[in-house]
Amino acid sequence: LDLWWVVEGDDLLLSFIYIICRNYRWTFTKLRIFAVIKMTEFETVKDQVSKRIQQASLEVNNVEFRPVIPDDIAAYESAKLSISNQNIQPEEGPKDRRIYKNESPLRLNNLIRKESINADLIIFNLPRPRGDMPTSRLLQILDAVTEQLTRVVVFRPPTDF
Repeated sequence: LDLWWVVEGDDLLLSFIYIICRNYRWTFTKLRIFAVIKMTEFETVKDQVSKRIQQASLEVNNVEFRPVIPDDIAAYESAKLSISNQNIQPEEGPKDRRIYKNESPLRLNNLIRKESINADLIIFNLPRPRGDMPTSRLLQILDAVTEQLTRVVVFRPPTDF
């Protein structure tokens, strides 16, 4: 069971993982957590993430912190497309799906595929979008991040809590 946690204040996700791991079907599974953190916030957030995991009483086999450049997770922070993303050229891929080159969610997808190729289940949190990001853009990002992954649960907490 692999959890890809694009870090933000999301304690509900850890509670969700706790409940899944207590289910009899997942009792003896190995839980690996990959915390995706911006390079600029790496040192400060790393300790906070470790504390949250410990407070959630999760039996974690492995916790890995993945520093990424801020552009890789910037799609969640702004509704505006950057200049580099405005010049995206769609390419026809398998099953007539559109694949966007040079987009940051694809880098995150490659990282997930590399590390979680043998995972029975991949849980990925979808952080709350910042600003007034259109739903179509959010679905486009989700499609790019989950491309070629099997058994993915996408978790998005409610916005008003």
